[in-house]
Amino acid sequence: MPDQDELIEAMQMFEPEVVCMTNEEIKQRTNKQNNALHKYCDMQAEKLNDAGFSVNDKVAVKLDIPWTKENYKTFVIHPVMKALYPEVNSTAKLSTRQMQHVYNVVDKAISERTGVRSEWPSDEQHSKEGE
Repeated sequence: MPDQDELIEAMQMFEPEVVCMTNEEIKQRTNKQNNALHKYCDMQAEKLNDAGFSVNDKVAVKLDIPWTKENYKTFVIHPVMKALYPEVNSTAKLSTRQMQHVYNVVDKAISERTGVRSEWPSDEQHSKEGE
């Protein structure tokens, strides 16, 4: 779970867009969005590794740690989610619009900083994951 300093850093790293929603537009994110999120994290982790980027450990020594679906979600998706929606503590609790907003902010920032980008997975892409 990111601490306050990590959230502040995430907020400085990403430029959140302002989103206005009505109560009618707030629905929990769908199973398809959840599957797409996991596929997206997996694709980004692989592409970041292929491009030579690593996760930097903030303990005493910086270590080259390869990206995985899990650490991409932990170190990128969750801090942005918490910066944008402090009341939400899990991607499972995001609305459909919030899920897309988190993706759009992350996608823009990561692609501008690294040149690495993955489109939001289509139904076909994440259904192949289960085969």
